[in-house]
Amino acid sequence: MNILLLTGLYDTRPASGGGLLMRSYVMEMRRQGHRVLLLYYTSADADPSIAATETDTYFIPHLLNQCAAKRSWNKKVLNKLKDFFVNPSQKMDRVERYFKRDFSWLPEVIDEAIGQTKYDIVQVDFPWMMPAVNHLPVTIPRVFVSHEAQFVMLRREGKAKLAQRSAIAETYLAAKYSAVLALTDVEAEAWRIAVPNINVQVSVMGVELPEHAKEITHQANKLVFIGSGNHFPNLEGLKYFLTEVWPIVIGQHPNIELHITGKYKDDYVQGFADCKGIKWRGFVPDLAELLHGAISIVPIRHGSGIRVKILESMALGAPVVSTPMAVEGIAAKQPAEILLANDAEAFALAIGKLLTDGKMYEQIATNAQVFVNKYYNLEIATQQRVDIFNSLIA
Repeated sequence: MNILLLTGLYDTRPASGGGLLMRSYVMEMRRQGHRVLLLYYTSADADPSIAATETDTYFIPHLLNQCAAKRSWNKKVLNKLKDFFVNPSQKMDRVERYFKRDFSWLPEVIDEAIGQTKYDIVQVDFPWMMPAVNHLPVTIPRVFVSHEAQFVMLRREGKAKLAQRSAIAETYLAAKYSAVLALTDVEAEAWRIAVPNINVQVSVMGVELPEHAKEITHQANKLVFIGSGNHFPNLEGLKYFLTEVWPIVIGQHPNIELHITGKYKDDYVQGFADCKGIKWRGFVPDLAELLHGAISIVPIRHGSGIRVKILESMALGAPVVSTPMAVEGIAAKQPAEILLANDAEAFALAIGKLLTDGKMYEQIATNAQVFVNKYYNLEIATQQRVDIFNSLIA
């Protein structure tokens, strides 16, 4: 099968999150014998020079400056949206940044990249890539992989008006695709309610499990937060943890350290300069080493889609303490495979149990690793995606 894949997030070196998930998926597709013609434009940790050495992989920087589409909306939809658009003189908001991008250059870029190569299906990933559908051939199945529905995320952030505008834009574009693939049952149901007549299916993305995972061990000397500082749910969740949970934890366990991965702006980091025991690690090339003997915290309270950081932590043998919202779409059992906490006191209590009870730590970590191996195996999940593609092509 030849797959034309357009994505706005792709990592070309070991990292974490959606970009790494995409890379694992592409590599597995190719291992299974499918040709993936990949066009991507950005990632916090991507290196276009590395991508240039990969077969059928192309970096497209054009998208960074493409907004204010001329042909993305028809007149009927523009009339429907006119009461929701902000004044053009105001700063561009998320809906405009994502859904008014101009992809009129895309056919030329595709022709330049792949020439006369025939492809059987087009896959478009991430919401800010949705408008690409306006410039893709209608004779070939076009699949949108949602990852994180913006209208769901914005509702949860309490931004009702922006969520309403986003829902109009997303559902209008979604209806142009042959199918919408959601990573969780919850998000799939949200899409079915928003656009009743479209083909919505659940299609998980597998995690690349370590070939030689480190032996699970209880060191109980550090917590780890995996996440990028350019994603609002991470910023809000980490702020909540550092202001409400961390003072309780550090008060009871004064020698504990919290390691925070990913890039964060200096002013955000400076806001927590008085917090003791915090290690801002930036890019971490080896998550397995960092998570060895650690506890992975996921204090996320907003967003949608699936939390890759939970699956990665489980796969690498680190027990996870999470908010119930963050584990949405991951059917891990509490307390056998994960610990959940609704408030700061419960979160600190769960961490305390794992810090002091080595047997509990190792049992949860072992159970979680078995869970990920069973339900998020990269090879199996990718084959299930291929089955969906074959049904659409047929």
